[in-house]
Amino acid sequence: SERLKMLVEVKKRRPKSLYELAKMMKKDIKTISTDATILSQAGLMKLEKYNVGKRKKVRPIVSARKIQLEFAI
Repeated sequence: SERLKMLVEVKKRRPKSLYELAKMMKKDIKTISTDATILSQAGLMKLEKYNVGKRKKVRPIVSARKIQLEFAI
């Protein structure tokens, strides 16, 4: 899935902002922002807010080395 790819990309390349991640993945910033919020709410990604001058930025952070999913059927 695209969100799994996003987790891997953030872990490997450590982008400094969601905008930088969008450029790396060649995706629209709105899509990246929405997916990052969903991953953050699920506890899979941290979104760290910081300022650069007067600009506010959000840095995505993935600290997990492994994600294990379990499904009941």
